[in-house]
Amino acid sequence: MCKKIFGAGYKVQTRYQQNQSLYSVMNLERWIIYGVLSLILVVGAFNMIGALTMLVLEKQKDIGILHAMGARKNFIQRIFLSEGIFARNHWRRYRHAGRAGTFLFCR
Repeated sequence: MCKKIFGAGYKVQTRYQQNQSLYSVMNLERWIIYGVLSLILVVGAFNMIGALTMLVLEKQKDIGILHAMGARKNFIQRIFLSEGIFARNHWRRYRHAGRAGTFLFCR
């Protein structure tokens, strides 16, 4: 529309065309941040899997004792599941305490 008003003597561009290099750098930055955060999540997931695997390996003797006492597989799985939930809730409390401390002491 502006091209019709001003004619061929003027160059009419949108803000995206005017700042094309800036928008391309911002898009690249967004993808890099996405990649870094995804990598952090993958490392965290492997850390959790490794911790639970080590817990099972350390507790194999105890699992054998529970089997000998008559515990079923589902019961033992619930024990490890509750252990994971407990650990998650434990760290959640520390996170909230850290936020509250930051709010109180950084004013």
